[in-house]
Amino acid sequence: FGASHKLVVNEETSLAFGMDVSGGDLGWNSCGLYAFDIRDPMNPVAKGCLYSGSTHDAQCVLYRGPDEAYFGKEICFVYAGNSGLVILDITDLNNPKTVASISSYVNKAYTHQGWINCQHDTVFFGDEVDEMSNGGSKVRTFVVDVSTLSEPTIMNVHVSGVDSIDHNQYVCGGFVYQSNYESGLRILDGSQAQTNKSGKITEVAYFDIFPDRDAVSFKCTWNVWPYFKSGRVIIGDIDGGLAVVRPTNLLKQARQRSVGIAGDGVCPILLEERACADLSPTKAPTAKPDAVEGDDPLLSSQTNNPAIDAAGAWAYGAGTPDVIVQVVDTGLQLSHEEHQVNIWQNPGE
Repeated sequence: FGASHKLVVNEETSLAFGMDVSGGDLGWNSCGLYAFDIRDPMNPVAKGCLYSGSTHDAQCVLYRGPDEAYFGKEICFVYAGNSGLVILDITDLNNPKTVASISSYVNKAYTHQGWINCQHDTVFFGDEVDEMSNGGSKVRTFVVDVSTLSEPTIMNVHVSGVDSIDHNQYVCGGFVYQSNYESGLRILDGSQAQTNKSGKITEVAYFDIFPDRDAVSFKCTWNVWPYFKSGRVIIGDIDGGLAVVRPTNLLKQARQRSVGIAGDGVCPILLEERACADLSPTKAPTAKPDAVEGDDPLLSSQTNNPAIDAAGAWAYGAGTPDVIVQVVDTGLQLSHEEHQVNIWQNPGE
């Protein structure tokens, strides 16, 4: 084809999907979701058009959620602009089927992008234009119950406290990482969304790459990416370049897990890891204990102790009297008072 709004990939099935494909042999705007087999990336094989309507973004997964009728099938969550959210079963590429859709909601304008959580029972999505066209200036996040794929239900519409436009969002572990133009990176705890079907999400951290103002405009943060093993997050700014940040005081999210049978509550194995093991809500950080000075009479002569914060480490624990560890880097000084009483000599020598 000649052009596409974007490409998305399902790493498990090695399928790539062109969004809003146009030009080439397909004609102008002739396919909203066009599939390619990329097992041999240098020689992709066209698999055909799976959805003819206009689209903007999609996420395709091997479904491992609570709906047993679709467990193990390839499901695409298509963010179809004016047509809303469309859920497709594309397991049979020659016979894709529409499972369900959400074509209307309050102040709907343009369904832009979203992401499913690790348990495959909740979708978070945004409407990129509603802040401009329908009288509201605050970012709205739609929380959708997809525990029954054929009956998706909006549980909650979370409204942020700042004026901005939402763009993209991704789920990593229990958290939703949002790219919201002038209000920057916003991190929300989404782990409680299914509790009593409340759709509850709570903002727990943010990094505003343009702190001078928050406004409804298409400036500043274009995208974020939270899937690095280091825990760092990349923020791409349209005008200001790239920022790399590391959120603090969030629970550590493990990168290793496996998939067993239906209902085991873990994420699929992907070639690019998604952090999904720790799904509990954010906890307050543990306070650091006061520093503890050692009782070595020659401690002051050990000039490197402040550099490694030895006193800070001893505050967490200094071992037990039963285990003695000594690091020697300049030879053994037999005249040292601690060596005289603690060193062991082989009586046979």
